[in-house]
Amino acid sequence: MYMLYVIAVRAFAVIVIISLLHTAGVKLPRIELVEGAKAATVVKAQSSVSGYKIVGIARVAKRNGPGTNFRRLGWINRGTQVDIACQQPGMKIRGTTIWNRLSDGGWVTDYYVSTPVFNGFSPGIPQCDQAVAGNREKRAVDWAWQQVGRSHQFDGKPWNNWCDRFVANAYGMINSGYATAYIHWQDLLARGLARVGDRNVPAGGLAFFLNNWAGHVMLSLGDGRFISTGPKVFVTDANRSFGQYLGWAPANPEWPGRK
Repeated sequence: MYMLYVIAVRAFAVIVIISLLHTAGVKLPRIELVEGAKAATVVKAQSSVSGYKIVGIARVAKRNGPGTNFRRLGWINRGTQVDIACQQPGMKIRGTTIWNRLSDGGWVTDYYVSTPVFNGFSPGIPQCDQAVAGNREKRAVDWAWQQVGRSHQFDGKPWNNWCDRFVANAYGMINSGYATAYIHWQDLLARGLARVGDRNVPAGGLAFFLNNWAGHVMLSLGDGRFISTGPKVFVTDANRSFGQYLGWAPANPEWPGRK
């Protein structure tokens, strides 16, 4: 009888605590039974971080990428709580390059979100490119995000038709050292670095296409999206027609990476 009393008291305490947390607006992870296990539970990790709100503006645009050059998906009013999936560098807005990817896939600039850090990643919020293989690749991806929406290079030349130079710049090189992206691919293939036909391109990887004699190359973000040159630097996916997909390769190991 005493044990039943203890169990009942503990169960009541748990119910009271959960009710208080719900009242306070704290999201609890969902608990599900594992099939075939006896009294075993698995706590599923939350896929987003809540508790932050839109501040400092009547409403902020939600976009489909980290920059004002991306399509507007809608508006979020001041005071609205947002669930942040991860943070990512992007277009600079009022001094900060940080953008928040929301749980619904939209993006808002961190300037208008009540996160604790200005122009930096906030503790407790994942970075969108945490799957990047290493620091060299991470810096390449970060730099490429900064170029999205730009039409010209640092020396004034247009980015259009300079895809191989773009990926080289991402890794700290002035030029790739190849006449075309296709020649670049052939060299990496000959060196045993290329993954022919493999579409699982990690963040920082170079995805190659054969659309004409010169070919095309893009920098992978690791989530099925790529940063590509064109009239302006833009974010795309491999479903867009860039010609015959050849495969991917890591950036040349002799490329030092950005500082």
